[in-house]
Amino acid sequence: MVSVAQVRTVLRKGDWLASLDLKDAYWHVPIHPRFRRFLAFQVGTETFQFTRLPFGLSLAPRVFTKLVRVVASRLAEAGVPTLMYLDDWLLHAPSKEQVANNVRVARGVLEEMGFLLNIPKSSLTPTRKLCWLGIEWDSLSATLSLAPDNARRTLRHVRRAHFTRTISRRQWESLLGSLNFAAPAMPLGRLKHRRLTREVNLHLSPAHRDLPRQVSPSLHRLLRPWLRPGALRQRVPWVFPPPGITVATDASDVGWGYQSCLGHQRCGGWKEGERLLHINARELMVAKEWLNRHPQFARIGVRFDMDNVAAVQCLQKQGTVRSEILLSLSEQIFAIAAKRDIHLSARYVPGRENDWADALSRFRGTSVEWQLRPLVFESLCLRYGTPEVDLFASPSTALLPLFLTFSSRTEAGGPDAFTEDWNRWGHLYLFPPPATSVLLKAILKLRTFRGRVLLIAPRWPAQPCVTETTRLEFLRGVLSKRFTKETVDKMLRAHRQSSVRQYESCWKRFQDFLRRHPSRVISEDTVLEFLMWLADSTNRAPATVLAHHAALSDPLLLGFNIKVSERPLSLLRMGIRAGTAPHRAQAPSWSLHRVLSYLTFEGVPLEVGHLLQKALFLLALATGYRASQLAALTRHTAFSSITPNLTSLTISPSPVFLAKNEQADDRIGPLAVPSFLRDGNFHPLCPVHAFVAYVEATRGASPDHLFYNSRSGNPLFPRSIARLLCRVIENGDPGHAPRAHSVRGVAASLAFLRTHSVERVRDLGGWASTSSFRTRYLFHSLSPTPCVAMGTPPPIPQGPRGRHMGGRGRPKKKGRVI
Repeated sequence: MVSVAQVRTVLRKGDWLASLDLKDAYWHVPIHPRFRRFLAFQVGTETFQFTRLPFGLSLAPRVFTKLVRVVASRLAEAGVPTLMYLDDWLLHAPSKEQVANNVRVARGVLEEMGFLLNIPKSSLTPTRKLCWLGIEWDSLSATLSLAPDNARRTLRHVRRAHFTRTISRRQWESLLGSLNFAAPAMPLGRLKHRRLTREVNLHLSPAHRDLPRQVSPSLHRLLRPWLRPGALRQRVPWVFPPPGITVATDASDVGWGYQSCLGHQRCGGWKEGERLLHINARELMVAKEWLNRHPQFARIGVRFDMDNVAAVQCLQKQGTVRSEILLSLSEQIFAIAAKRDIHLSARYVPGRENDWADALSRFRGTSVEWQLRPLVFESLCLRYGTPEVDLFASPSTALLPLFLTFSSRTEAGGPDAFTEDWNRWGHLYLFPPPATSVLLKAILKLRTFRGRVLLIAPRWPAQPCVTETTRLEFLRGVLSKRFTKETVDKMLRAHRQSSVRQYESCWKRFQDFLRRHPSRVISEDTVLEFLMWLADSTNRAPATVLAHHAALSDPLLLGFNIKVSERPLSLLRMGIRAGTAPHRAQAPSWSLHRVLSYLTFEGVPLEVGHLLQKALFLLALATGYRASQLAALTRHTAFSSITPNLTSLTISPSPVFLAKNEQADDRIGPLAVPSFLRDGNFHPLCPVHAFVAYVEATRGASPDHLFYNSRSGNPLFPRSIARLLCRVIENGDPGHAPRAHSVRGVAASLAFLRTHSVERVRDLGGWASTSSFRTRYLFHSLSPTPCVAMGTPPPIPQGPRGRHMGGRGRPKKKGRVI
């Protein structure tokens, strides 16, 4: 179905018009006998059912529109342009004879297809003033207004609401619906309607729609403009004139700025109260500023180019109901424009294309004129030579006879320096606006320049391409300009230390990439090329590539306002994965049998160091814990307890510790490790017996930690535990350069190959998904081994086994027991 807005764009000034009205339109559509029972109703004891498409059915307009589109196609083939709104059709053509001929053709096609015309409601005689869809269309003046009958009916509704003491919410909604239809046919009608709608929503709750409420004074005041004589019969043009002036505007936290096509440019800072406003409101204030500063313009169209969607919508649709400040600013802007007969429009421009206005809005001075001191410029010329042209200047700030300015064309060219061929000159002088976007655009332009350049630019130590600062130092420098030291310190503690170390490594790799490509300007494309370089040149996995993006996202967004769009990043990720061979976990090269044989320490006098190696490795194998989880174990009886007959050991990390993929409201819970017997005695590789022996040998140690360095007595932290696990493997099976994480993979694989399902292993190991375990930790080539692995005893009859209960993601009222 066409709308009034669509009709306004189709009709031309001077067109001849005619209209057709179908009689009983929906009743032309028969209902299949199978479905008539769904359109039945009962009167008394008799039941009736519709045999034709009924009025009032929600699907009826769509069904009828799809049907008459076939008729419209037939008319279009016959050369008859038709605008259709259900049963009301409008015919238009440049000449009277052509419209008369189109009416005859349309009537013939409709009669042939079985449609009936409502002749009294149709306008078959070509005319240039026609009432159609409640609107009076005047093609001579290319204006429209409410039809007289519609205007009288709407006026009665407004008077009833204005002169009645009480009125219900439902009646207000009916009035607002009538005024919403009338708004496009009135000057600033939509703006007045939005204010009235907002006031109704504030004063009348939709919870009691039929409850009469007293009409407030503010609503009475808002109804008065609609009651003025002739208010509902005003005429507005079909199509407004094209904009004669375009103004690029922008607002930032620093200030505001605009640049018009006529060369008017200005910037300024915010007052104390204005600085606290939302950025959407500040964007609208720039448009208001331009109107106030240029009162000489009248009876013209003005288009504002903005990079703020909300501000664009407010200017295009005359305000908004959702925000009081935006609606109030819209009313002020349109009031100024109405006094000078200015038609306002707006267009959204991406921020990267709004360079000049962005530069002006971030300039801290009160004027857009900036200039290097002449004495400083002369000293630079003596040192580096005199440039030929000043590319960013104005008549009052130019330091060279030949210059370019954005406001007008000069002898050197213009008005935009970026559109000129800089290779026309051999020596350039550049002092661009102090804004990152313009400066980076100038540097990008200099890539193809073959001469000498004298560039004046801020020294930004935050630029990662010219600094060796760490990621945390960079973030601290950026955030310190906006927040207090205490707030910044809290922000920088958002990630774990392991994540911070990983992000620092990614950050240094990004700096190395920029140093290898010194001509690159940091942008969204640079980040995507860096990620692609990681995947292609360094052969890193897709997950590692995404980890680098996560490390760069905060510094680039906070420091340069660069954010990689979600869709390009998703496509790049899928492309990397498509070109990467599926990773299959390979069993570790070291032999578990040899390592376990070494841990028996047969014929060796056991010292504290031997007991530490044995207890640590066997517990790591029996639990599948990460090094960080092993380091969080304590000796407190609340977190490590043994059954009286030593059948199992129940342990849990410190309650203040959160393992990877663990949430504060979804803890993994306690864990029970079964003992390992042989011939009724403890097996030499029993993790419970090894734990007891080690605790007895280090009885004087603090209960805050479980594992301590056998020489210094200091507690073992994750990195030390990982090194010790690798040392055990190296001692048992030398020459394999082991990784501590492979012990966790061996434990999980043995548990899976014995009894556990892959979901069970995922829950016990704390993995985020089963795919992580399958692709990285599942080793299918392991042979049966006499050891406890992630709570599962070896595949031979043994002593008591722990019951499997709970697990990550399941109820943990009794804890997780293995």
